[in-house]
Amino acid sequence: MKQCNKCKENKSKKLFYKRKSCLDNIDAVCISCNLISACNRGHKNRNKARSYVEQIKRQHSCQHCFINDYRILCFHHLIPAKKKYTISRMVATGINTQKIQQEINK
Repeated sequence: MKQCNKCKENKSKKLFYKRKSCLDNIDAVCISCNLISACNRGHKNRNKARSYVEQIKRQHSCQHCFINDYRILCFHHLIPAKKKYTISRMVATGINTQKIQQEINK
């Protein structure tokens, strides 16, 4: 039995991830709490990326078709071969804003 540092419940050691950096080779936080933290972190990152891209779209219009409604704007790559991801995919996965900006600049 081990106590989770987050929920403070005593749980079986099988309910913890293995972690070599810990003294007992078991993570200090149970799997359930780890999953909740990861989910919350993902939501936070996606919301941050979404608001960042929306802000950029509000400030610019399309240079190809001159549309300036931010809700229907998309990013065109000047050199499609350099494209790694679509911006919408990057936002959906919660990739940080620096990498999004690098992709927009392509």
